Amino acid sequence: MTKNNKIISGVIALFLVATPIFALRALAVTDTTPPSQPNGLTAALNVGNQVILSWNPATDNTGVIGYTIIRNTDILANAANTSYIDINVLASTNYSYSVLAYDAAGNVSSLSSSVSINTASSSDVTAPSAPSNLSANVISSNQVNLNWTAATDNVAVVGYTILRNNVIIANSATNSFSDLSVSPNTSYSYAVLAYDAAGNLSLQSNTAAATTPATATDTTIPSTPGDLLATAISPSRINLSWSVANDNVGVTGYNIYRNNVLIATSSVNSFANIGLSASTSYTFYVKAYDAAGNISAQSNVATATTLAIPSHRDDDEDEDEDVNCHEDNGKHLGQLKEHENNGKHLGQLKLRLNAQVGRDHGHKNK
Repeated sequence: MTKNNKIISGVIALFLVATPIFALRALAVTDTTPPSQPNGLTAALNVGNQVILSWNPATDNTGVIGYTIIRNTDILANAANTSYIDINVLASTNYSYSVLAYDAAGNVSSLSSSVSINTASSSDVTAPSAPSNLSANVISSNQVNLNWTAATDNVAVVGYTILRNNVIIANSATNSFSDLSVSPNTSYSYAVLAYDAAGNLSLQSNTAAATTPATATDTTIPSTPGDLLATAISPSRINLSWSVANDNVGVTGYNIYRNNVLIATSSVNSFANIGLSASTSYTFYVKAYDAAGNISAQSNVATATTLAIPSHRDDDEDEDEDVNCHEDNGKHLGQLKEHENNGKHLGQLKLRLNAQVGRDHGHKNK
């Protein structure tokens, strides 16, 4: 029996133990369709080396009622939501996680893709500061953009965990996030937490509320932005510009992607990406969206490499300048010596002339 079959058999066994016999008899007669495979599984370290897991919801013909979390090759736990925190981990240890979904009839999905994470050593116990100034901007009936002031840490902040209605929905490496899984005419409450490489988790940020509008009648997507250009300005900055998109109602903004990850939005057809690493290549593309949440196809991909950090001239250059300087000084010295020699010759000529004039004068007197 393969590892996956063993895991799925274990899940079914747990389900059978936990489900009353009369319920099983009722379920056995109809539903035999398993849920879809969960995807988008991510793992992040929490304070005290706890591992935060989150994933996208699976779908089912009757409804998914839970998820089973697999750690390495063992069943770890069940969860009713699309997130789970593993508190039973060791420091400096590698763990691999995957999840599967199940429905009320006991049908079990295939395993998700696995994700691995290394827990940190216990030396760093200082948590990052709490993120602040969280804002939630409603873009459309199916998009809410979040922005906040970056947290600080004694070593470094490596990411942020986003909570929606007190449930983890995603992690972000930057201080912004676009929630594209919202529903029309629905209210949401958001908060974020910062974490560092040691798994220390900050206090929660302020909460930000947002209510999406009802579904709009506009279903026409904007045209594709074109002529995207990426220009390296410095070791940490790349400027982007592109041709504006068109829409039957009006383009309200652009989503900007760096290395296939959404990093920001812009209301105009340009953007300055700062805080980059020197001598590093980045790829970009943009998508336009309108007030109804319709999103265009992606633009062309533009690539740029940040500039190198300027360095001091090396010793060889200095030595070359010294040599040139000595050569120049030598030329001047030679010229001075030549003038000096010419002066000596001129003096000798004057003496000879004076002597000759004296002799001629003496002959005349005789």
